[in-house]
Amino acid sequence: MSRRTKVIASAILLLAALGAYSYFGRIEYSRKKSLDGKYFEIVSMRPIYYLPLPIYRWGVHSDTLTFISIEDLEGNSYGEAPGGLLQSAELTWDSGTAYLPAWAEWDLNARTCYYWNEDQTRKIYTKR
Repeated sequence: MSRRTKVIASAILLLAALGAYSYFGRIEYSRKKSLDGKYFEIVSMRPIYYLPLPIYRWGVHSDTLTFISIEDLEGNSYGEAPGGLLQSAELTWDSGTAYLPAWAEWDLNARTCYYWNEDQTRKIYTKR
């Protein structure tokens, strides 16, 4: 294999890896403590929204799709759910539960997490 072929193959592999990370990776957008201070609400998004492409506009906007996960202070995960738009990705905390109204719920005592599908007809469990 010639040097030119190796350079081209390496460049193609690098671009493929960056593209895969952009679509399937995650960037943590915010981390907030719960009211009792025992848990963290972590809002993350795909890196593709950070790319300065004309089709996505510059930077992060309130209509960016998010994912919300909950972890305790030791880093144990309580599950993750799609959080909808960035502007509405705010959890409501109750004793032993956290939820996004009409979308997702975390039972912190049982360590379960589920969210509803788009038709609101089926629960999808991400952690049992």
